Amino acid sequence: MISEVLKKAVALGLGVTAMSKEKAERLVEELVRKGEVRPNESQELLTRLLQRGEEERSELKKIVQEQLRNVLAELRVATKEDVERLDARLTALEGAGGAPAVAGAESTEPQTAPPAGPSPE
Repeated sequence: MISEVLKKAVALGLGVTAMSKEKAERLVEELVRKGEVRPNESQELLTRLLQRGEEERSELKKIVQEQLRNVLAELRVATKEDVERLDARLTALEGAGGAPAVAGAESTEPQTAPPAGPSPE
């Protein structure tokens, strides 16, 4: 009987995923009042509803994470690993004297201004 009620709850779209413990308790109490669940089965039903909700939340989280990874990859957004790899390369280059420490930092080379006035062409 409990699995039948649980199946009905899911089939009716009661949103087990988003159901709070309090809401699940109220649902089970209402089912007991209506006689659809025996009082001695109510705790088991509540436990199963909450477990199912947690399983669905976990599965939904996995789906959302995978979709987000796909979108970020499609947009070619740098990952944390990409940034860390670039940071390590920069650190290595800085240690070898191959690049300034900060982008746009002052160079030791003198900079010359472009000539003033119209171009000679």
